[in-house]
Amino acid sequence: MRDFFTIFRREMAAYFNSAIAVIFLVVFVIFTNGLFMLQFFQIGKADMRMLFNSLPFILNIFIPAIAMRLWAEDKKGNTFELLLTFPMRPSSLVAGKYFASLVFYALALSATLTVPVMIGFAGHADPGPIVGGYLGSFLMGAFFLAAGIFVSGLCKDQIVAFILSVVVCFALYFLGTDFTAVFVDGWIPGGGTFLKNTFGMAGRLSSFARGIFDIRDAAYFAAGIAAFLALNGLSLEGRLRPRSKAVFSGAVVVCLASVLLVNWLLLDLPLGRVDMTQGKIYTISDVSMKILKGLKVPVQVKVYLSPVDSMPTGLKTLERDITDKLEELRIPSEGKFRYRVIHLEAAADEKDADPALKDMGVVPFQVESVQKDEVGVKLIYSTLLVEYKEKPREIIPRLVPQTLQDLEYQLLSRVYKMTLDEKPQVTFYEPEEAPKDPTQADKDDPFRTAKLLVRNNGYRVGKTSLTASDPIPPGTSNLVLLDPGTLGARQRFELNRYLSGGGTLVIGAEPFHYTYDRGERGVDAVPVKRPLDVNRLIESWGVKIGEDLLLDENSQVVSISTGQAIGPFAIEMPVKLPNQILVDESAMNREASLTNRLPTVFYLWGAALDLGSDVLKKNGLRSTVLFTSGPRSWRKPNDALEHLTPQNTAPPADKIEGRFPLAVLVEGSFPDASGGQPAPPWKEGEKETGPKIEGVKPGRLLVIGSSKAFSEDLIQSPGNINLFANIVDGLTLSEDLVKIRSKTGVVRDLRRLSAAEKVLLRLFTVVLVPACLVALASARFFLRRKEKELYLAALPRPAERA
Repeated sequence: MRDFFTIFRREMAAYFNSAIAVIFLVVFVIFTNGLFMLQFFQIGKADMRMLFNSLPFILNIFIPAIAMRLWAEDKKGNTFELLLTFPMRPSSLVAGKYFASLVFYALALSATLTVPVMIGFAGHADPGPIVGGYLGSFLMGAFFLAAGIFVSGLCKDQIVAFILSVVVCFALYFLGTDFTAVFVDGWIPGGGTFLKNTFGMAGRLSSFARGIFDIRDAAYFAAGIAAFLALNGLSLEGRLRPRSKAVFSGAVVVCLASVLLVNWLLLDLPLGRVDMTQGKIYTISDVSMKILKGLKVPVQVKVYLSPVDSMPTGLKTLERDITDKLEELRIPSEGKFRYRVIHLEAAADEKDADPALKDMGVVPFQVESVQKDEVGVKLIYSTLLVEYKEKPREIIPRLVPQTLQDLEYQLLSRVYKMTLDEKPQVTFYEPEEAPKDPTQADKDDPFRTAKLLVRNNGYRVGKTSLTASDPIPPGTSNLVLLDPGTLGARQRFELNRYLSGGGTLVIGAEPFHYTYDRGERGVDAVPVKRPLDVNRLIESWGVKIGEDLLLDENSQVVSISTGQAIGPFAIEMPVKLPNQILVDESAMNREASLTNRLPTVFYLWGAALDLGSDVLKKNGLRSTVLFTSGPRSWRKPNDALEHLTPQNTAPPADKIEGRFPLAVLVEGSFPDASGGQPAPPWKEGEKETGPKIEGVKPGRLLVIGSSKAFSEDLIQSPGNINLFANIVDGLTLSEDLVKIRSKTGVVRDLRRLSAAEKVLLRLFTVVLVPACLVALASARFFLRRKEKELYLAALPRPAERA
């Protein structure tokens, strides 16, 4: 160990006794952090994904710059032979130089820690991906350094060593990208995938970036580092021995084969992993285990997949990824979860497909495939079938890598519904008025995707117009009213009867819809009044949808079509008005399961809710506000229905109220809002009435002041679609399903920052560390200079020596 520390101290002194270390660290921090900060505030997400994605390209240059001098400088300065004459083992020389450069790189990487500190001030990031990203970046740098010191040991010139190291590092990284794998597979089937899985680095970093420490990925880096260092030591030890070149060439082949074999053997071997994310989003939840252990008989899962050889390059790991997830469910399920993989070759013609499989819903689908630089399509199977008792089969079609993160929820939600005596039904209110063109009914439905989402998640979907001929269907578990518009007295009475009878009612409505019109100064929003007859029912229970405009400084830009085009491209115009509200993370109630891990919600044209605490208390009802508007929000009457412009929607000069409730869940026994009166007639002028409401059971009412948030235009937004799915699952079945769904990565937005705060954060992130490094280097230079002057002054003068 003494020899190791001797070389270690020598190399560290070589860095810090000159300007090399300071120049490198300053340039590295300014380049890395500055590149990250260029678009950080424009993107507005509290994560470091951009930095970790750009770091491999930065390190492809900076790491060879560190490593190029480790041996080449000694050879050029004629100190190489002197080092080898020391009574030290070559392994001590290699380890001392390598760990000195590794410590120096660790210092450079730690100099970027101002980025997570800044993100912690500007937002609330998940620490798991940040820790994982730094760990992966450290291992990547360590691998590049090992390759660099090996290359430097073969070269006499630093420039040559730098260029060759860049080539080696570049190749190591890009062999692991899908781009390279697809290209090679197009000419040599399976060759690109083999190189990606055994030698490529890019794929090994993806797990770290997600916040997962996988032992297989760590073993890849350890094997590569050990191989390069061993070859470096061998090149020093045997350079003067007979047939040294042949022996060294054989050693290179053996090391490469060893690395290949280790990575190939570990590829499908589950060695364990550590989920570092907040909420353990990549770990099977306790709720899933509870559902599986509650099964009376085992559930059978069949996975119909095309063989790996028939899959395009990007899907060759699909079978492994699916079975890894299913294995995680099988191991702790005590034998109540079973699965098997069935390989199917897709037929060239649909007529040749197996009709039995087709009847079950197992059909191939097209995916993109690249063969010899030509883009084509290929038919593959990737379908999951769930069987439980004699219940009808449930199917999850088209499993692709993008949907695997949601596989636990998709699978367990279906299993949970299959254990029920009857599949639950979600009923949507649809006005009695028929669309102008019956053939366009689905296309004219503004909530078509919301209903499709409910159906795809395993529910029965019904509809009602709340009329005598189309009442609320029996067995309705959840009744959803989105933009209900005009409601008659009997319709309100039927809603009252349903809710008082223990039903679950979801209401989404707003006082205004808008159209956009080009004005003299830009685009104006033209309000269209919407009826809020539902208020006449729910305000008796202490909840009311506000009829004033709700405006919030935290708003979203909307792009609208101008009706003009340049060639085939339509011209769009950005519009930002304070009624295009963005509900960010700070406004979410994290204590409520429905919004526990919900990302940003686009609350377009929504209204505030008025809550009567006295009325709620009098009726014995419990209310939970799910989310609110921002701290700088206000309300404005718009009885005259004037156009909204940036001028008349400016914040008021006096104090801004802020934090209005936007969504509330009310639970308890809802009393009869009619006061015990008999049911009114279905139509005005009719004499017949229905029975009055008798008996009250606990029910649930969720009111949100925006139906537009779930319309076709917005429901594709991650926050909006997750909010609607949470509402359906949590109120129809169990909040346990919401807990499974919430185990997904949350898009974390930055809080609202002033221009001055952004400038200060940029300076803190980019300038602080370099300024401190320059100051420390200047102070050290000054002290060393003073020390030298004192030393020279202490020396005896020539006259005194005489």
